[in-house]
Amino acid sequence: MKLKIYTSIKHSLQVLSCICTVLLTFYQTKGQNLLKESFNYTSGTLLTDNNWIVQSGNGTNDITVSNGNLLYPGSIGNTMGNKVPLANNGEDVYRTFTTTAAPIYSSLIVKVSSANSVGDFFYSIGTSIDPVSTVGAKLFIRSNGTGFSFGVLRGTGGIPSYETTVRPFNTNVLVVIKYEVVAGATNDAVKLYVNPPLASEPATTDATYNAATGTDAGAFSAIALLQGTAASAPTLEVDGINVGTTWASITSAIYDYGDVPTMYDFTKDGVYAPAAHIPLTGLSLGNIIGDVELSPLSVVSGADNNGSNGDGTDENAIVPSANSIVKGVTYTLNVPVNNPAATAKYLYGWIDFNNDGLFEVGELSDAIVSFSTTGATTQTLTWSSSKTATITTASKVYMRLRLSDRSLNDFTTAASGGALIDERSIGNGALSTASAADFPSAANGEVEDYQLSVVEPTTCTGGSANIAPNGTTTINGVQVTSSSSGDVGSYPIPLGGCAGNNTSVNSLFVGQVGSWSETLTFNKPVNNLLVILTATGITANENFIFNSNGGTVSIMSTSFCTSTIIGNTILSGNGANPTTGGGGVFRITSPTAFTSLTINGAGGSGGSSMALCTASITPQGPIISSITPNQQTVCQNITPSAITATATGAGSLSYKWYRNTTNTNVGGTLIAGATSQNYTPPATAVVGTIYYYVEITDTNASTLSSPVSVITKSCACYKPGVISGTALDSNLGITSLSRAGTTDPDKWPMVRKGGWMVLESKTKGFVVNRLAFDASGNPVGIPAANFVEGMMLYDTTNNCLKMYTSTDGTTYAWFCINTQTCPD
Repeated sequence: MKLKIYTSIKHSLQVLSCICTVLLTFYQTKGQNLLKESFNYTSGTLLTDNNWIVQSGNGTNDITVSNGNLLYPGSIGNTMGNKVPLANNGEDVYRTFTTTAAPIYSSLIVKVSSANSVGDFFYSIGTSIDPVSTVGAKLFIRSNGTGFSFGVLRGTGGIPSYETTVRPFNTNVLVVIKYEVVAGATNDAVKLYVNPPLASEPATTDATYNAATGTDAGAFSAIALLQGTAASAPTLEVDGINVGTTWASITSAIYDYGDVPTMYDFTKDGVYAPAAHIPLTGLSLGNIIGDVELSPLSVVSGADNNGSNGDGTDENAIVPSANSIVKGVTYTLNVPVNNPAATAKYLYGWIDFNNDGLFEVGELSDAIVSFSTTGATTQTLTWSSSKTATITTASKVYMRLRLSDRSLNDFTTAASGGALIDERSIGNGALSTASAADFPSAANGEVEDYQLSVVEPTTCTGGSANIAPNGTTTINGVQVTSSSSGDVGSYPIPLGGCAGNNTSVNSLFVGQVGSWSETLTFNKPVNNLLVILTATGITANENFIFNSNGGTVSIMSTSFCTSTIIGNTILSGNGANPTTGGGGVFRITSPTAFTSLTINGAGGSGGSSMALCTASITPQGPIISSITPNQQTVCQNITPSAITATATGAGSLSYKWYRNTTNTNVGGTLIAGATSQNYTPPATAVVGTIYYYVEITDTNASTLSSPVSVITKSCACYKPGVISGTALDSNLGITSLSRAGTTDPDKWPMVRKGGWMVLESKTKGFVVNRLAFDASGNPVGIPAANFVEGMMLYDTTNNCLKMYTSTDGTTYAWFCINTQTCPD
């Protein structure tokens, strides 16, 4: 329902010219987006609980958020949030934005299911003082032949200008309206564009209102959604509203998003609300301002999103390869930032330690960093050792960084799901600590996502292996043959290292006076060997060069002193304590498992003790080249595609599949009978994400695959009845709203076209007949001779809604209705 008072005064605008010193340049080359509404709110909640304000008609058809989107490729925020349905009678609401002078543009996606020949407006742009009455631009819909048409009007009192095109019902349509100032009085133009090319404003409109009737508007500060009356208003759905000052501001990319898998950007209630910021010149993570996208360039679950992957190279705050996380060790991350003004900025960081596809409060850095220093600085985020200790061994984890010029809110009411995720990691942050609704506007700033590697500390437990310069020995079932040349011997006593590492009696002693080389050959493939070095250098570095037949060697260490790693080489010792020398424990890794490792050096600096950690010499299992699909999404009760693991190994391969509720290959539940290369997950009615991984074993050892995900979504489908063309009146209706018959002004139920029966109530529920079913699967008390195809009952024995029907066209029985679909 709409208020019938229409008054507005055109404000005179004065333009002042001045010479200014430009201190800041905003990233607004495309114009300013004043409002973006993707309805990032929980399905079933009222709009008036989520950033909107009631204007009139409260309590009658209150506008409620509906699950799903109105998809329109190329539109801002396509697939995000939810949508709202508008009935043709009921509550009117509005939402405000920063007061702005014309010209003003607005885009929205609509799906119209019915319209009246009289026509009425359902959307307007006005002022927050009186957003429905003080209106500059209105968007109308009226029926037209077998479909409908859009129209526009300025102010009130005039006759809307309608397009001539007939639009089909139940089709997603992108509509743009523009309010344009024209010199003079009572002559501003309202322009209409329907499904326009988005690159630039078309020269030709679909309709234009510029008649002399209707007051001009000077400024705008609110939009309104209106439901009119049953005699004139349309019935439709609305999504993706944008308001801006230029064409580009409501049709082009305006936000910077992250690029982690989409599962990280859902609210606690399952609404897709990606973290977003408005780029601002001079405000950045790293030295590159965030770029803009229509929607996130998310990678699939488990995929690398670093470098040019995902969002691209504008994410340059850190180098992921240089910032691996060590399990159980405090993680410190130095983040370079830029700040254009001496006002507070906020740096947030989350690491998904448990790999469950959520950024939770417990995964936030130990402190949020607030700073106001201008220019380029480095800010430090820290995660305690107790947090990193929960990470899965040898896994990769996703991290999100957000730099914001506004302090973000986390919804903290645990009883309402406030502990599930940290709302500061998604959308615009929560409205408040007491409301999980998305904050009404995005903050200036940038979001960057990374995938980080997790490594085990390089500590050796169980001592070092006693390997002679030349000979053969067996360690952990692996036969090791050693062969040396040059200055290689055995040291008769154990040596303690500077990093707490020790080499045992008769460890290798290399390079005392000259160059040396030691080759180790393994009868089973190995990898990730721990090499212990002690007593290196003191006055000069000694070098240790590693080469394997498994590809280029990489070296890492969390336990070393006076040592430097450069590629496949360790330089160690220069400046070390004379008592211990330099050294440490170093992990030697090749792209694939190897059977030969050669270590050599120039020597000549007094020699060094070298050994292998016994526990690290273990046979490597099969090499898993792929497990596909990496991620798949299915509807409830639909069977996913089979998951296939591809691997090579020694001898025949055996398989064990596991199921897990977290994104990790540790602690899963063994799936009985799943022992082949392929596994088909079962269909489920439970909405959520389940992870699967496989353990593959050959004659040497076993290898665990990375987990893959199966996402089950609610795919309820609601298809409106036929309401156009030859659609008939609905003649049977049951209502508790005291309206029915030809004398009723709403002409209910006849106004609801194409139905056999119409039901409506705000306080009553529709109850299907409830009967117990017997052991034969038939309802108790109804003779089989009376079963009719299409008969429906609620089975109180098996607790499901059943229909008497056939799945093969011949045999009839009672079946539970459990597959949601939209058959043609």
